[in-house]
Amino acid sequence: MTVHSDFNTLYQTYYPKVLKLCLGYTGDYAQAQDLAQETFVKAWQNRSKFKGESLVSTWLYRIAVNTCLNHLRTART
Repeated sequence: MTVHSDFNTLYQTYYPKVLKLCLGYTGDYAQAQDLAQETFVKAWQNRSKFKGESLVSTWLYRIAVNTCLNHLRTART
């Protein structure tokens, strides 16, 4: 699968793992759901920047980690 395939396939394939990753950062299910949604929005908006130098999953998980870390940084201030 490439990141340029349809959104539903991308979402259904990776949502459970992205949600679990976000839950590990937040410990709050509702917040993890929000961060997972934000991850997929960012990924879809930036899909043209994916160069194929890594797996789609690696790229997506990196977006999720960055989204979670950014959330934690802004929540502290």
